[in-house]
Amino acid sequence: MAFLKDGDDVVEVRVCADGNVIRLRNAELWMSGDKRQKLWLPLILGAGECSDPIKVQGGPIRVTHLALEYEAMSLGAEGAHLSIYGKSKDAR
Repeated sequence: MAFLKDGDDVVEVRVCADGNVIRLRNAELWMSGDKRQKLWLPLILGAGECSDPIKVQGGPIRVTHLALEYEAMSLGAEGAHLSIYGKSKDAR
């Protein structure tokens, strides 16, 4: 999987936490044609951990954005970073 860029047509996505443990809520993937898909992600992602790959309904399709609520679970100053990866139809 590679970083998800605007305009990419993907068949799978996954979300990764960097720098801190992250609590996730209400994740929804938005795609071209005003299609939406609810994502069932782990409630908590540990630092350096990723969700399992999630198949994109109707893929390959262009993802326009991912809407979700998240928060770092530590009071540390480093905060948290959330990365979104996508897999194209031809990727291995």
